[in-house]
This record gives sequence, C-alpha cells and structure tokens, in this order.
Amino acid sequence: MDSDNEDKSASIEQAPMVTDMVTGYILLKDALVATDYEAAISAATTFKQTVSGNIDLGFEKALVAVTNKIIKAQNIEEQRTQFEQVSILMYALAGNGQFEGQRLYKQFCPMAFENKGAYWLSVDENIMNPYFGDIMLKCGYVDEVL
Repeated sequence: MDSDNEDKSASIEQAPMVTDMVTGYILLKDALVATDYEAAISAATTFKQTVSGNIDLGFEKALVAVTNKIIKAQNIEEQRTQFEQVSILMYALAGNGQFEGQRLYKQFCPMAFENKGAYWLSVDENIMNPYFGDIMLKCGYVDEVL
C-alpha cells in the first residue's frame, strides 16, 4: 500500500479513537470550553462509548443517561447544565480510584449557574472554563489535585 492511500484514509478519520473515559470526558469539556454545540454532541457520543462496560453498572447507567441529555440538548446552555452532572459522577469515580495513576485537577467556577458554582475535572491545571467558554474562559481555580 503506498503512502498516498494511507494519507487519504487517515484524513477521512473524523475523530481520534478514544478508548478511555478521561480522554472522552476531556473532549467533551473542551467542546464546551469552545462553545461548540455540534462538537459537544460528537464528544458526548464518544464519551458515552468509553463508559459502556468500563465501570460499575450504577455509574454507567447514570453517565449514559446524562450523556444522552447532552446529545439531545437544544442548546449549549442545556449541554453545560448536564455536563455538571457528568463532572460530579466523574469526580466520584476518581474518588473510588477509577482513574488511579492519572493526575486530575478538580476545578471550580464560583460564578457558574447564577453564582451557585460548579466543578469540573481537567488534566491541566490551567483554567479553561466549560461553563462560560470564551465569555469567562479563565474564571475559576484549582480546588483539588487528584
């Protein structure tokens, strides 16, 4: 097979193969940071695939249900609201040792959801706020290192 054909088939790929939950979650977070509704749907679909069969059934059912809500959401604000629930579940899984050996940063935006505040996880300590995107990209702080 020549390299031209390999290049063409590689360019056909829409998204990288994501097999672990943290990577799938980060793709979803990044789509929300970018305020990209369609990318969030795609990332939520990918994330849901990484969840299936990889965790406790109770967590799996909860994550699949809330991820389906992100996929069916009518706008980015609805997606962000549901993402908070995904983040809560992912934090609980991290607390149970699900992502052992992976450094995660639990980050908090005090202004999210009308100053109620909301958490999310990141693999980078730099704040990139998924609840406000570029409106308040750097709003938040690292609350805990997992």
